[in-house]
Amino acid sequence: MKDVLLIIPAYNEADSLADTVTQVLKYPEYDYVVIDDGSTDGTAEIIEQNGYNHLTHQKNSGLDATFLTGIRYAYREKYRYVVQIDADGQHDPKYIGRMVEKADDGYDVVIGSRYLKGQVQNADILRRSGSQLLRWAIYLTTGKNITDPTSGMRLYNRRAQRFFLTHNGCGPEPDTIAVLMRRGAKVTEAPVMMHDRLAGKSYLTPRNAINYMVRELSGIFFKK
Repeated sequence: MKDVLLIIPAYNEADSLADTVTQVLKYPEYDYVVIDDGSTDGTAEIIEQNGYNHLTHQKNSGLDATFLTGIRYAYREKYRYVVQIDADGQHDPKYIGRMVEKADDGYDVVIGSRYLKGQVQNADILRRSGSQLLRWAIYLTTGKNITDPTSGMRLYNRRAQRFFLTHNGCGPEPDTIAVLMRRGAKVTEAPVMMHDRLAGKSYLTPRNAINYMVRELSGIFFKK
């Protein structure tokens, strides 16, 4: 059984991917795989030039499909834990150790939280408000308080990996965290600091943010 695999979904991240992987390589105790989701901006060339361990989608398939590709790889290669980190440099691998410590205590999912101990980091009012609304919805439906439900920095053990492989329509989103908890998964958080993205812009425009919130709230309340 191998220990920890970092999966790095990448779609058009040519301006930030090399710096992100450079940070990951400072921690040789972790394996990694970049998943190129049909990028068209030179991401594939950067991967090849640097010899990164990678998997490739021939066409853009979206985050859920890219995440699932990473989960399949991790489960097939028998990794105990898989950690998703963004290719834009927001997630600092130096905090993975404390997430692994939590998982070693028996947790199925460990979320890297910006908001533990009253801290608020790198989040505008739109993101904070949305996070609080999702936090309330998760608490209402599970009785559990998750301070940073929108965090994309999450660790999954073998049990959680199997869940994704056997449940269609569940991706790395807050509604899936609620479903996992309702099914008995043990979920906790570990404090992390997140950086500003190295390049590019967030997809969460006001319109996308509204659509995202409607979809996630619906999933939290109704997804089985």
